[in-house]
Amino acid sequence: TQQMVSVLLESLSGQYERLGEEINVDYTLKVANKLFQRERIRQVLREASAEERNSRIEEAEKKLLSYRRLEFGGSAAINPLNDEDEIRAAYVNDVKPIVEYGIPAIDRFFQGRLEREGFISFLAPNKAGKSFWLMDLACRTLMQRKRVAFFLIGDMSKKSFLLRLFSRVAARPRFPSSSDGSRLVDIPQSIVMAARPSDENKPWCAEVHTKAKTFKKVVDGNRAVAACKRWVSEIIRANDPYLKLSVHGGRTISVLGIKSELSAMEQEGFVPDVVLIDYADNLAPINSREERRDQVNETWLGLRTLALESNCLVGTSTQCDTPGFDKWVLTRDNFSEDRRKLDHVTMMVGLNVGKRDKPFGITRLNIVNMRDGEFDNNKCCYVAGCLDLCNPAVEAVFPWGSPTDNEMRRAEERIKEPT
Repeated sequence: TQQMVSVLLESLSGQYERLGEEINVDYTLKVANKLFQRERIRQVLREASAEERNSRIEEAEKKLLSYRRLEFGGSAAINPLNDEDEIRAAYVNDVKPIVEYGIPAIDRFFQGRLEREGFISFLAPNKAGKSFWLMDLACRTLMQRKRVAFFLIGDMSKKSFLLRLFSRVAARPRFPSSSDGSRLVDIPQSIVMAARPSDENKPWCAEVHTKAKTFKKVVDGNRAVAACKRWVSEIIRANDPYLKLSVHGGRTISVLGIKSELSAMEQEGFVPDVVLIDYADNLAPINSREERRDQVNETWLGLRTLALESNCLVGTSTQCDTPGFDKWVLTRDNFSEDRRKLDHVTMMVGLNVGKRDKPFGITRLNIVNMRDGEFDNNKCCYVAGCLDLCNPAVEAVFPWGSPTDNEMRRAEERIKEPT
């Protein structure tokens, strides 16, 4: 028991030193429950085994029957009609996003949904940047001194992921574009809404103003090492690990396997604030004997449960259906495999990259589905990225909800799905 208490206190101490005052209280209570429950089971088994060795079978049976499940912190059930504290607490809006982008337009778009117990997913066609956006979310989480468990499943190799990650950390391109080893990169500075002058009846689009920068050298092993050391010392400001990367082939690990790995991380003192899976479509089914649609539903239900049980933000991505490849904005009709994916997420975000967006490096974010809130599929957040530096979100505009963006709002209202 002393050892269990010691492990718990060390975990709390580490969290306090790491975040100053923010501790994942709910999850810490759940971990404490597991620790003390396991010790209680071991104690009962030891006592029953001792009685059995002395041939006192009835006493051994009594010991086993005396076992009662411990509930650290009391029963999980509440009395919602009579508990005044619970009634008032339901109206207290103290939920804060666990991750903020630091770009006002994107933070307005997400509406604080990057929160504990949240489950978000990016929906997009293939090659639309799903992996870039998940890695970007991991980097922004780390920059805010929160821990990330990243599960890379299926399509991308560990080396490819690390090359992207180190390019982002070093803020240098991965590949040269000239024989002298340099690369010219256009970095977004601002986004403006513009109409096509040749035909005023065509939809408005966004244009990106960039500034060219020449990198004489791309990132290499030495520069990557130096950049990682700088992140650890200046941004994370701790020697403890903040990022755990777990790589698996497609359909070789299920949600249950992810939970098992997270439990092993917890035993090492690593409790993630954000769990990212790239991507959910490549997870193995929990029950391979079910029909494919039911397998997909069980996987997404398992990911939602993971967010609730671990009191963390879970993020993943999924591919849209074939008609979604050519749509102006993705909607709830563009799910693949099983519609019930939409039921389990707290927010489904569309990554829309049309023919008019691609030349400018623009991704239009839209809300495909969201729990407990109103939304319009056609209200897009325009984001300009720089994939040469592995950063999909450098500048952004979101014309909805900002009183200073009236002209942009009028422009957005003129956008129609292109023929």
